[in-house]
Amino acid sequence: MKVLWVVCCVVMAVVAYCAAEQQVVDNGVPVLERTEGDLTLIPTPFGWRPKQCVHRDVGNDVVIRSVVDEQGLEYAVEIEDKAGQVKSLPILPECVAWDKKMQIERAARRMNGTVNNLQDGWLDNAGYYPPSLVGSFDGDYVVPRSPASEGSQILFYFIGATNFKGGSGETILQPVLQWNNGIRGWSFASWNCCPGGQTHEATPFVGFGPGAVIYGGIDQSGSNWKILSSWGSKRSTLDVANAGRDFDWVDATLETYGVKSCPEFASGDMKFYNMRLKLSNGQGNTPSWKTTAPTQCNGHITVQNPSSIVISHN
Repeated sequence: MKVLWVVCCVVMAVVAYCAAEQQVVDNGVPVLERTEGDLTLIPTPFGWRPKQCVHRDVGNDVVIRSVVDEQGLEYAVEIEDKAGQVKSLPILPECVAWDKKMQIERAARRMNGTVNNLQDGWLDNAGYYPPSLVGSFDGDYVVPRSPASEGSQILFYFIGATNFKGGSGETILQPVLQWNNGIRGWSFASWNCCPGGQTHEATPFVGFGPGAVIYGGIDQSGSNWKILSSWGSKRSTLDVANAGRDFDWVDATLETYGVKSCPEFASGDMKFYNMRLKLSNGQGNTPSWKTTAPTQCNGHITVQNPSSIVISHN
């Protein structure tokens, strides 16, 4: 066991992470956690986050909105369900501090052009800054073959929209195909990070498998953004208040956690296609994608055309 632990640390190439990362079993499903100082962190589709800052399975058709004081400072995040019931989540200092730390690290990676290698985080990515603000972004996903080896690894595939250059803090809107994130096998859910440094996941659904075509959509409707993850009649939805944020970047991404060997990746192609981007003025726009370099385990991201992107490993 000790030898395997040392091998893990060498393969992951981040000894500090390996020393703290652990597998926890929740209802029979492996769940990753790691510690940093006094914080217990869990994986999300926007990085490791303090556990108390992540709200899983909050329901469907709920509205997430920031509550601000007279100076425009956030002091709470509200979750309103479709029955009109409101739950107020206070802004926790550790959530805000961690989010600021993550923003600084992401900005440095974007500037330096660095890419993870069998580490935890965004791995294969295509991104694009449109000429003006995003109005909607959607597309179909083809679910890849399941990993040949099932450990505690977590895989996130998603399209997303982010306000990197404008608005109050960085927020990302994501319909996320996920492997083993508290649910064994494939599931699909809408996510939003990080109003008040907090992360929210709508109720995920299961029942599909490799080869299924699922749909992810991000659309502005009035003062809210709707995130839709669907397959047939099944839906996972979040509404997120715009709160003055200017969404100016879109992406298609594979994000990974706890991958220790090539068989723990999905095998073959994961395809995003029929992707459509509209600007806030309603005009369609053709992305000119910028992609990351090839990654380990024969990993690469291929832009087949502006509306079709394939991520492959093994």
